[in-house]
Amino acid sequence: MTAVPIGIHLGWIGLGTGAVALLVLGLRTTRHPWHHLLAFLVPAFTTLSYVAMAFGQGTTTLSTGRVFYWARWADAVVGATLLLLNTALIALPRSTSRRNALFTGIAAANGITMLCGLFAGGSTDPAARWTWYLIGVGAYAAVLWMLFVRVPAQARQQGTPARRRRMYRRLIAVLIGVAVLYPIWWLFTPVGIGWVGAPTALLVFAFLDLLSKAGYGLLLVTQVRKLPESTRGW
Repeated sequence: MTAVPIGIHLGWIGLGTGAVALLVLGLRTTRHPWHHLLAFLVPAFTTLSYVAMAFGQGTTTLSTGRVFYWARWADAVVGATLLLLNTALIALPRSTSRRNALFTGIAAANGITMLCGLFAGGSTDPAARWTWYLIGVGAYAAVLWMLFVRVPAQARQQGTPARRRRMYRRLIAVLIGVAVLYPIWWLFTPVGIGWVGAPTALLVFAFLDLLSKAGYGLLLVTQVRKLPESTRGW
Protein backbone atom coordinates (compact mmCIF):
# COMPACT_ATOMS: atom_id res chain seq x y z
CA MET A 1 0.00 0.00 0.00
CA THR A 2 1.33 3.44 -0.93
CA ALA A 3 2.19 5.63 2.06
CA VAL A 4 -0.34 8.41 2.63
CA PRO A 5 1.27 11.90 2.69
CA ILE A 6 1.20 13.51 6.12
CA GLY A 7 -0.68 16.49 4.69
CA ILE A 8 -3.70 14.30 4.05
CA HIS A 9 -3.69 12.99 7.62
CA LEU A 10 -3.34 16.57 8.90
CA GLY A 11 -6.30 17.53 6.73
CA TRP A 12 -8.85 14.98 7.86
CA ILE A 13 -7.86 15.11 11.53
CA GLY A 14 -7.71 18.91 11.76
CA LEU A 15 -10.78 19.62 9.65
CA GLY A 16 -12.77 16.86 11.31
CA THR A 17 -11.95 18.34 14.71
CA GLY A 18 -12.95 21.80 13.48
CA ALA A 19 -16.23 20.48 12.08
CA VAL A 20 -17.09 18.83 15.41
CA ALA A 21 -16.29 22.04 17.29
CA LEU A 22 -18.55 24.05 14.96
CA LEU A 23 -21.31 21.48 15.30
CA VAL A 24 -21.18 21.68 19.09
CA LEU A 25 -21.28 25.49 18.97
CA GLY A 26 -24.26 25.37 16.65
CA LEU A 27 -26.19 22.93 18.82
CA ARG A 28 -25.60 25.05 21.89
CA THR A 29 -27.13 28.21 20.45
CA THR A 30 -30.54 29.19 19.09
CA ARG A 31 -29.30 32.38 17.41
CA HIS A 32 -28.06 32.73 13.83
CA PRO A 33 -28.66 29.04 13.01
CA TRP A 34 -27.90 29.40 9.30
CA HIS A 35 -24.49 30.93 9.90
CA HIS A 36 -23.63 28.07 12.25
CA LEU A 37 -24.93 25.42 9.85
CA LEU A 38 -22.99 26.76 6.86
CA ALA A 39 -19.84 27.19 8.95
CA PHE A 40 -20.10 23.53 10.01
CA LEU A 41 -20.81 22.18 6.52
CA VAL A 42 -17.65 23.68 5.00
CA PRO A 43 -15.04 21.73 7.04
CA ALA A 44 -17.39 18.72 7.15
CA PHE A 45 -17.42 18.44 3.34
CA THR A 46 -13.67 18.99 3.16
CA THR A 47 -13.03 16.31 5.79
CA LEU A 48 -14.81 13.83 3.55
CA SER A 49 -12.54 14.70 0.64
CA TYR A 50 -9.44 14.14 2.80
CA VAL A 51 -10.77 10.82 4.09
CA ALA A 52 -11.36 9.75 0.48
CA MET A 53 -7.81 10.70 -0.47
CA ALA A 54 -6.44 8.85 2.57
CA PHE A 55 -8.02 5.67 1.14
CA GLY A 56 -6.63 6.33 -2.31
CA GLN A 57 -9.96 7.56 -3.64
CA GLY A 58 -10.47 10.93 -5.30
CA THR A 59 -7.04 10.60 -6.90
CA THR A 60 -5.82 9.82 -10.40
CA THR A 61 -2.37 8.88 -11.67
CA LEU A 62 -1.81 10.83 -14.87
CA SER A 63 0.16 9.64 -17.90
CA THR A 64 3.15 11.64 -16.67
CA GLY A 65 3.20 9.61 -13.44
CA ARG A 66 1.99 12.52 -11.31
CA VAL A 67 -0.74 11.72 -8.80
CA PHE A 68 -3.56 14.22 -9.11
CA TYR A 69 -5.61 14.69 -5.93
CA TRP A 70 -8.78 15.89 -7.63
CA ALA A 71 -11.03 15.37 -4.59
CA ARG A 72 -9.67 18.63 -3.16
CA TRP A 73 -10.99 20.62 -6.11
CA ALA A 74 -14.31 18.78 -6.27
CA ASP A 75 -14.88 19.68 -2.62
CA ALA A 76 -13.81 23.30 -3.14
CA VAL A 77 -16.64 23.85 -5.63
CA VAL A 78 -19.02 23.44 -2.68
CA GLY A 79 -16.95 24.34 0.38
CA ALA A 80 -15.28 27.52 -0.86
CA THR A 81 -18.59 28.79 -2.25
CA LEU A 82 -20.40 28.23 1.06
CA LEU A 83 -17.62 30.16 2.82
CA LEU A 84 -18.17 33.20 0.62
CA LEU A 85 -21.96 33.11 0.85
CA ASN A 86 -21.90 32.66 4.62
CA THR A 87 -19.79 35.80 4.91
CA ALA A 88 -21.87 37.79 2.42
CA LEU A 89 -25.00 36.96 4.45
CA ILE A 90 -23.62 39.13 7.25
CA ALA A 91 -23.82 42.21 5.04
CA LEU A 92 -27.02 41.17 3.22
CA PRO A 93 -29.26 39.26 5.65
CA ARG A 94 -32.51 40.34 3.98
CA SER A 95 -33.61 38.32 0.97
CA THR A 96 -34.34 40.36 -2.16
CA SER A 97 -34.25 39.50 -5.86
CA ARG A 98 -31.14 41.67 -6.32
CA ARG A 99 -29.35 40.02 -3.41
CA ASN A 100 -30.24 36.53 -4.60
CA ALA A 101 -29.01 37.36 -8.11
CA LEU A 102 -25.75 38.66 -6.64
CA PHE A 103 -25.30 35.53 -4.53
CA THR A 104 -25.94 33.38 -7.59
CA GLY A 105 -23.24 35.34 -9.43
CA ILE A 106 -20.77 34.85 -6.59
CA ALA A 107 -21.51 31.12 -6.43
CA ALA A 108 -21.23 30.70 -10.21
CA ALA A 109 -17.98 32.65 -10.55
CA ASN A 110 -16.40 30.85 -7.61
CA GLY A 111 -17.56 27.50 -8.94
CA ILE A 112 -15.95 28.30 -12.30
CA THR A 113 -12.74 29.23 -10.49
CA MET A 114 -12.60 25.91 -8.67
CA LEU A 115 -13.49 23.92 -11.80
CA CYS A 116 -10.66 25.65 -13.64
CA GLY A 117 -8.35 24.52 -10.86
CA LEU A 118 -9.69 20.99 -11.31
CA PHE A 119 -9.08 21.04 -15.06
CA ALA A 120 -5.66 22.65 -14.67
CA GLY A 121 -4.57 20.02 -12.17
CA GLY A 122 -5.70 17.22 -14.43
CA SER A 123 -3.94 18.60 -17.51
CA THR A 124 -0.69 17.04 -18.68
CA ASP A 125 -0.23 19.56 -21.49
CA PRO A 126 1.41 22.76 -20.14
CA ALA A 127 -0.55 24.97 -22.55
CA ALA A 128 -3.86 23.56 -21.34
CA ARG A 129 -2.79 23.76 -17.69
CA TRP A 130 -1.79 27.41 -17.85
CA THR A 131 -4.85 28.32 -19.93
CA TRP A 132 -7.13 26.89 -17.26
CA TYR A 133 -5.12 28.65 -14.57
CA LEU A 134 -5.51 32.03 -16.25
CA ILE A 135 -9.23 31.52 -16.85
CA GLY A 136 -9.58 30.67 -13.17
CA VAL A 137 -7.72 33.84 -12.19
CA GLY A 138 -10.13 35.84 -14.35
CA ALA A 139 -13.16 34.20 -12.75
CA TYR A 140 -11.77 34.87 -9.29
CA ALA A 141 -11.27 38.52 -10.18
CA ALA A 142 -15.02 38.63 -10.80
CA VAL A 143 -15.59 37.04 -7.37
CA LEU A 144 -13.44 39.70 -5.72
CA TRP A 145 -15.27 42.51 -7.54
CA MET A 146 -18.62 41.24 -6.32
CA LEU A 147 -17.42 40.75 -2.75
CA PHE A 148 -15.60 44.07 -2.37
CA VAL A 149 -17.77 46.31 -4.58
CA ARG A 150 -21.24 44.91 -5.20
CA VAL A 151 -21.96 43.42 -1.76
CA PRO A 152 -21.07 46.63 0.15
CA ALA A 153 -23.05 48.70 -2.36
CA GLN A 154 -26.16 46.57 -1.93
CA ALA A 155 -25.71 46.58 1.84
CA ARG A 156 -25.83 50.39 1.84
CA GLN A 157 -28.88 50.39 -0.43
CA GLN A 158 -30.67 47.90 1.83
CA GLY A 159 -29.89 49.96 4.89
CA THR A 160 -27.87 47.21 6.56
CA PRO A 161 -26.69 48.49 9.97
CA ALA A 162 -23.17 49.92 9.97
CA ARG A 163 -22.11 47.37 12.57
CA ARG A 164 -22.91 44.51 10.19
CA ARG A 165 -21.18 46.21 7.28
CA ARG A 166 -18.01 46.78 9.32
CA MET A 167 -18.00 43.16 10.47
CA TYR A 168 -18.40 42.00 6.88
CA ARG A 169 -15.47 44.12 5.70
CA ARG A 170 -13.20 42.74 8.42
CA LEU A 171 -14.17 39.12 7.84
CA ILE A 172 -14.01 39.21 4.05
CA ALA A 173 -10.56 40.80 4.25
CA VAL A 174 -9.38 37.92 6.45
CA LEU A 175 -10.97 35.27 4.24
CA ILE A 176 -9.63 36.63 0.95
CA GLY A 177 -6.23 37.27 2.54
CA VAL A 178 -5.97 33.51 3.14
CA ALA A 179 -7.72 32.50 -0.09
CA VAL A 180 -5.28 34.31 -2.39
CA LEU A 181 -2.48 32.18 -0.93
CA TYR A 182 -3.93 29.15 -2.74
CA PRO A 183 -3.18 30.25 -6.33
CA ILE A 184 0.15 31.70 -5.21
CA TRP A 185 1.20 28.41 -3.63
CA TRP A 186 -0.19 26.51 -6.65
CA LEU A 187 2.49 28.18 -8.76
CA PHE A 188 5.26 26.44 -6.77
CA THR A 189 3.71 22.96 -6.71
CA PRO A 190 4.32 20.15 -9.23
CA VAL A 191 1.28 21.33 -11.17
CA GLY A 192 2.85 24.78 -11.56
CA ILE A 193 6.58 25.37 -11.92
CA GLY A 194 7.46 22.43 -9.68
CA TRP A 195 9.70 24.02 -7.08
CA VAL A 196 8.31 21.76 -4.33
CA GLY A 197 7.31 18.10 -4.30
CA ALA A 198 3.82 16.66 -3.91
CA PRO A 199 4.10 15.89 -0.14
CA THR A 200 5.11 19.48 0.65
CA ALA A 201 2.42 20.84 -1.65
CA LEU A 202 -0.24 18.75 0.09
CA LEU A 203 1.00 19.72 3.56
CA VAL A 204 0.74 23.45 2.84
CA PHE A 205 -2.64 23.08 1.14
CA ALA A 206 -3.91 21.17 4.18
CA PHE A 207 -2.69 23.95 6.46
CA LEU A 208 -4.44 26.54 4.28
CA ASP A 209 -7.64 24.46 4.40
CA LEU A 210 -7.44 24.40 8.19
CA LEU A 211 -7.07 28.16 8.31
CA SER A 212 -9.68 29.07 5.73
CA LYS A 213 -12.36 26.50 6.54
CA ALA A 214 -12.14 25.42 10.18
CA GLY A 215 -10.30 28.41 11.65
CA TYR A 216 -12.25 31.00 9.70
CA GLY A 217 -15.53 29.24 10.44
CA LEU A 218 -14.86 29.51 14.16
CA LEU A 219 -13.96 33.19 13.76
CA LEU A 220 -17.14 33.87 11.80
CA VAL A 221 -19.57 32.27 14.25
CA THR A 222 -17.78 33.94 17.16
CA GLN A 223 -18.33 37.30 15.49
CA VAL A 224 -21.96 36.80 14.41
CA ARG A 225 -22.92 35.81 17.94
CA LYS A 226 -22.33 39.47 18.81
CA LEU A 227 -25.04 40.57 16.36
CA PRO A 228 -28.74 40.85 17.16
CA GLU A 229 -30.94 38.27 15.47
CA SER A 230 -32.20 39.45 12.09
CA THR A 231 -35.81 39.19 11.00
CA ARG A 232 -34.86 36.44 8.55
CA GLY A 233 -33.16 34.29 11.17
CA TRP A 234 -29.66 34.54 9.70
